[in-house]
Amino acid sequence: MKLKMNNLYKRNDVFICHHEAHNGFQSRVSVYHILKAKKCFPHGCLYFRWKCKLLNKGQKCPRGFQHVGRKCPGCRYLIEEKVQCHPEIRLTNGKYNEFQKELEAFEDWVEEHIHKEWEIHGRIHAVKPLFQKYIYPKGEALAFRGFLLTFKDAFIGKTHIEDALYLRISATTHERYQFAEGDVVEAVATFIVEQGHFLLIKPRRIEILEKGGKSYWNESRALVARTTATVFRSQP
Repeated sequence: MKLKMNNLYKRNDVFICHHEAHNGFQSRVSVYHILKAKKCFPHGCLYFRWKCKLLNKGQKCPRGFQHVGRKCPGCRYLIEEKVQCHPEIRLTNGKYNEFQKELEAFEDWVEEHIHKEWEIHGRIHAVKPLFQKYIYPKGEALAFRGFLLTFKDAFIGKTHIEDALYLRISATTHERYQFAEGDVVEAVATFIVEQGHFLLIKPRRIEILEKGGKSYWNESRALVARTTATVFRSQP
């Protein structure tokens, strides 16, 4: 029997949090962030908001700083404000109880599938270079780590995933198969969950059943993109 599954970790209609870090998302946050990453429901979280008495009044900082930062603690002009946030449920009681039952079944499925190899099947929605950012004491670097194939829906074993699914491949594997948007792919890969996303790694026995178009990305283009692209300091 085939089973249908959505990634409940990425739902952002269950909780709302007014932490200032979530202002750009209209305070909507994912289930994964609240229940797994921060584990802040229902007890909430505590953080400190820093302000400067001088900068708030348009006066100059005696140390020459333009904003409050990590070098400011100990300064007599620093104001430290304690802020406590509590995530709120956006669903009605009935809908939230229903969600809890769905989440329990979903996490049972994840536990049964995670870190195991599965046959996968799906049509590629997008092919993108994969970069990983490293931050050092005196700088940062962006490393090229192969490519990421995105599926809008796909099969893991007999489960139909009606949600975003990602397959991580090496530059060598991409060079061999020349993956492109629209390709129908079959393979065997290991299923993991990374920051709430469904991710497939270590693919083998790869077969392209149907070609969707011409491949655009290669390692040279990816390295040029790494050099010329603009890196966002925060998520848009």
